[in-house]
Order: sequence, then C-alpha cells, then structure tokens
Amino acid sequence: MSYLGRQLNVPASVFEAVADGSITAGSTVVIKSSGKVANVTDQAAANSTPANIDAGGDRLKDYGMAYDSSQNCVLFSYRNVIANKTCVKAATLSGTTLTFGSEVETDMVADGKVSIASDGSGGFILISKDTNQSNKQVALAGTVSGTTVTIGDDAEFTTSTYGVHDIAFDSTSGKFVIVYIDNQNSLYLTAKVATRSGTGFSLGSAVVVSSETYVYGCRCTEDTDQNRIVAFASGTSKVRCVAGAVSGTSTSWGTVVEVSSTRVRSDKADGTSNVCGITYDASAQATVFAYCDNEGSERATLLIATASGSTVTLGSVQVVDSGAKGNELGCAYDAVAQKVVVAYGRGDPIGPGKFVSATITGGSSRSATFSSSTEFESGDTIASTVIHHPTVGKNIIAYADEGDSDRGKYVIQASQFQNFTDFIGFTDTTYDDGDLVKVQVGGSVNDLQSGLTAGQTYFVQTDGSIGTSAASTSVTAGTAVSATEILVKG
Repeated sequence: MSYLGRQLNVPASVFEAVADGSITAGSTVVIKSSGKVANVTDQAAANSTPANIDAGGDRLKDYGMAYDSSQNCVLFSYRNVIANKTCVKAATLSGTTLTFGSEVETDMVADGKVSIASDGSGGFILISKDTNQSNKQVALAGTVSGTTVTIGDDAEFTTSTYGVHDIAFDSTSGKFVIVYIDNQNSLYLTAKVATRSGTGFSLGSAVVVSSETYVYGCRCTEDTDQNRIVAFASGTSKVRCVAGAVSGTSTSWGTVVEVSSTRVRSDKADGTSNVCGITYDASAQATVFAYCDNEGSERATLLIATASGSTVTLGSVQVVDSGAKGNELGCAYDAVAQKVVVAYGRGDPIGPGKFVSATITGGSSRSATFSSSTEFESGDTIASTVIHHPTVGKNIIAYADEGDSDRGKYVIQASQFQNFTDFIGFTDTTYDDGDLVKVQVGGSVNDLQSGLTAGQTYFVQTDGSIGTSAASTSVTAGTAVSATEILVKG
C-alpha cells in the first residue's frame, strides 16, 4: 500500500533562495533571473491619465527623482519656474495616484537638472546649479518622514560654474558620490564623496575621474552587483563611461572606455543641459544610459555598460526610436517586467511624450531590443524623468507639458507581465523581502491549501492561484492528496 501524504522520517525536497518582495504562506513561488524567488506576478499594461504634480498647475522643469524605501515614498526635486526656486517634495503612490506632501523651497535658483539621491533610510542629498550665487554648484541634505521634507543649509560643493553633474548613493559605503564636469580644471570629469549627517553633510577631496575634455552630459548610478558607481559623460564627439569604488571619503576609478561619433545633445548654448537618463538593470546586470544623440540625427539613443569590478565594457550605440527625433530622455529599470522603460519627447524639435520598453540581453557586450513606442502625453513633452516604485511595481514618468504652459505632470505606467510559467513550488510560511525562503519543490507536500479534491491535478493560474484547468500555458502545480495538501509536481 502506498501513501501519498506527508511521510514521517522522509526529508522534504526544499530549495532555499532569497525573497524578492514579501511572500505569503502556502503560495506559489517563481524563480527570477536574479536567482531570487517571489510570488507570481500578473500585471496588465496600463498608463494613467496625466495629472499635475503641483495642485496649482505650476510650471516645473529639470526633474530629479529618488525612492526612499524606509518611507515608501518618492522624492521629487525640480525647478519651480513660477517661484523661481529649486524645490523638493515627497509623494506616496497608491494605484495610479500620487499623494504629495508640501513643497519645500530652497534658497537656490536652479538652471538645469536638479539631481537628487536617497540613502533609503529617510535621508537625501540634492545638487543644483545656483544662478542666485554666481552659478555656483551647491548641495543640500535633507530628511523625509512620511511625505514631510526637512532640509538643511546649502553649501558649495565645487568652484566649477558649469552645471553638468549628478549624484548617486553608494550602498556599500553608505555615502553619496557627486560626479561633475569641472570648468575650473580643463573640463575634467571629477568626483567627490559626500557624507550625510541629519540635514548636514561633509565633503571629501576632489578626485579627477577622467582627464579628457567633457562638455554635454553627466549621469551616474550604482551597480549593486559589482558595488561600483558607473558614470557616463559626453565630450564633443564621444560618449565615455567609467566605473569606480568608494573608499572612506575618496574614490578610485578604472579605465575610461568610449564610443566615438556620438554625443549628448544640449538645448543650451553653453552646453550645460543635462537631459539624459541612467539606470541599473539588475536582471541583466548592466548600466543603461539614455540620451539624444546630436550626431545621430538627434534620435533617442541607448548605450549599455557591463562592469566587472572597475573594468567596463560598452555595447554599440542603439537607436531607440528611428521614427523621429527623441528629446530629453529619462529611463528606469522596471523590476517587475525586468525591462528598462525609456521616456522622451518625440518630434522635431519637440513632440508628444512617448516611452518604450527595452529588454537587455547578451554577454559582456550587451544589446537591447525595443517594444513599439506608446504615447503617454499628446502635448509637447520635455524633461522626461522616470523612476520605478518597487512596492507598487509601477513606474512614474514626470515631465513638463510644454503644450500646457510647461505644467509639471506625471503618469503612472505599468508593463504587461506574467511569470507563472517560472513556477518552482510552494512556501511553508510567510516571508519578508530579503528573507531566506524555503520553497517546497517537487516531491514535497505543502499542507497550507484549502478546498482541494484528493487525487485531482491542479495547475498554476496566471495570478498565482491554482485550479483544475490549465491557464494559457499549462503549468502543473501538483496533485491534491487531501483538502489541504498538495504533492508538488517533480
């Protein structure tokens, strides 16, 4: 006589992996390309109706955005054209609606992108060019609690008066890295480490990252797999990339790599515009740089960098959308769809807001394949910036609607995604994000089910539930051995 239930003294088949997000007890579990496990995701494609960032419909430009995991909020930094001030505010996302806290004005008057980075523990640093102080490059630190923002005093972080710069948080060292083009030192690419303490900060010494001449664009982000800061910047006919590490209050950098016959387009005579985007694709383990290629018919363009330590390999220049010019790009890695969302104004010189999804593949030299473009704004769209909200699993695209008096607006975008075919087993209990999960795989019996019919085969559904009929693709979960137990298919 054979017994199909749980047998004494017979070890269950268990697979252990780190949780990517919270996982409920007794639920179906999938394995992701990162090697982590998660509950099944069934997300429909959706784009919300454009909504104002400011309740009064103020003109907002030059966005920066950062996500704070401790407060589950998004920080917005920008130039308020009406108030003529650099400002910051926080917002929470529910469904397709952002709920904003009060706008906090700084003493700075921005001219160009206002970059911001969060340390994920309620603290941030933003940087801006201040035309109110002889074009000095200044920074300030702040804290956020809920959607309440508190800021400290601003301070000059360089004598350069050239407002092409960016800031990223290095999670390994717990410090911020500012990368900028220094017009007081031959337009070299330069970096400084910033250490936040409350609403104040201190700066390390300047380190020359690259002694070539840079002019047009500068962005940086963290490669969380290699524990490096990856920076892109543009010369007059080349885009260059370099990776570096933080040590104490200083940085060290690898060899610069470059692609010629391309450069970031500027919409200002002095070249100080920094309307380009950067993100780290955790599934492909690659950094993606999005920009308007001034030497490529001003098309929206991607460059992909793969780091090994501080050694970087660059892929080839890839046109995102060959149909028309693509201006003022932003991009973010969508962790749900495991794709990069690229947003831009499509037209000559400016047109409706569009976005595409890019799937990054390949070995050390990566490449992208692109979806068809989707319109998110019918009016002329500038200053597109994108951020992924990991808790809600959707993307926020912020922009200025030039067709509506430059009002600051946003849309919430979600990519269609299903991963039920990656089913591997069931969980034995509830887990939080980052926990070590024990997944009951083939040959195990999970006893956290209900309403099953013994002897019946069950299939994984697109939403992660199990049923007696197969979904669009047949994925067998297992065979019920009682009303509450299922023998996982091997």
